[in-house]
Amino acid sequence: MALTKKQWDSLQMPQVQPDDAITTHHLRNLLLGGLLKNDDGSVSTVSTMQVNGLPEQQSGKPTLIPSIWNGKKLSPEDASRRAYLEQQFSGVQYPTAETHQALRKKDITLHQNFGQDLETASDPQYNKEKEALIQLLKNQQSRR
Repeated sequence: MALTKKQWDSLQMPQVQPDDAITTHHLRNLLLGGLLKNDDGSVSTVSTMQVNGLPEQQSGKPTLIPSIWNGKKLSPEDASRRAYLEQQFSGVQYPTAETHQALRKKDITLHQNFGQDLETASDPQYNKEKEALIQLLKNQQSRR
């Protein structure tokens, strides 16, 4: 399902902080079905990794990015490129820190609510509401 920028923007969850691109990525994967099914039966939505800056950035600052895109785990190079493109074309700002150790602390904090989100996503009522939202977005798109 291809979304317009306006539809993509409408998927922003109000409880997500504007600078929290990792949680936003996680929630979008829950909403749009970009989950990775692991061999052990669990699912992953983000699987973060730390890189030394994104491609074409001069800072080399430790940056936290997702490695799961469209239900697939990408290599560090491909994930960095996707994160860079998101930043360039969608204004997404992935978390950075002065050191990898400080970034790891941010990563742990971000992941604290992910388990609850996964539990909510498996609730039938959530799926019913998600489908209603997707249908609403499709209807809005067809009116344009």
